Amino acid sequence: MPSTTRILVGDLALGVLFVVSTLLFFSATADWWVLLAVVGQTVGCMLCLHRCEHGRPRESLVVFSAQVGATVAATALGVPTAAGLEFALFVGLGLGLLGYRFLYGIVRPIPEWRLTNARRRTSTPSFYR
Repeated sequence: MPSTTRILVGDLALGVLFVVSTLLFFSATADWWVLLAVVGQTVGCMLCLHRCEHGRPRESLVVFSAQVGATVAATALGVPTAAGLEFALFVGLGLGLLGYRFLYGIVRPIPEWRLTNARRRTSTPSFYR
């Protein structure tokens, strides 16, 4: 299987898994702030993936850590709306992954850095193969 196909199928499966499992697990209300948080998480995830695949993984780690850290802090502090924030985090991650892979995989080509890493992983001998 070519590297581009493997990347597209893997990211599609992961994004759908995030969204579907979150929709099955959480029962969040459709308040305006939940939808706003989902949009924010989606854009944040797309920015993280863009930074990571264009050769700046440290910046990506900072943004992703801030996203997850804010959600974990709200949950730990017992904020009454923490379930909505967790819902927004997971749905936003899934939609961000799907949206980014649609943009850089179908509309535009997958960045060379990502393709190189995918090729390197498949060419490296593994103990379990």
